[in-house]
Amino acid sequence: MDGSLLRRHDHIGRDVLSIHADFQRRARAELRRRGHDLAPSLIALLPHLDETGTTVTVAARHAGISKQAVGKLVGELERLGYIERRPHPDDLRATLVVFTDRGAELLRDIVGTIDGIERVYAEAVGTSGLRELRSLLGELRTAVESG
Repeated sequence: MDGSLLRRHDHIGRDVLSIHADFQRRARAELRRRGHDLAPSLIALLPHLDETGTTVTVAARHAGISKQAVGKLVGELERLGYIERRPHPDDLRATLVVFTDRGAELLRDIVGTIDGIERVYAEAVGTSGLRELRSLLGELRTAVESG
């Protein structure tokens, strides 16, 4: 077999996907242990919801999905007690999505979960290695996002 065909298994995309899958698995397990059994789609929306409140339109734009899809996810998070909808103070047509006390607890648990996962990764590559990796990935992300 042509050696170049084997290259399809050895690239940065595969490395990033593998680490991402591990991170997601660890995060979901720890959040479940802490009492938050959330679907990946719900967890994926959380970074797009500002702690001071976000409209569905803004969350959809930041998440890169439709307002209808965000509306469904918001409805599920609301049903679970993590968020609530409030009238927008500056726009009578808009509604803000804000975290409830349970939602604030979830955010604290997410931070603790991330810290724990990063400690595991630091054990694997060392604290300075993880810091360097984070720095390089940040630079690469900035370059990719700026086009």
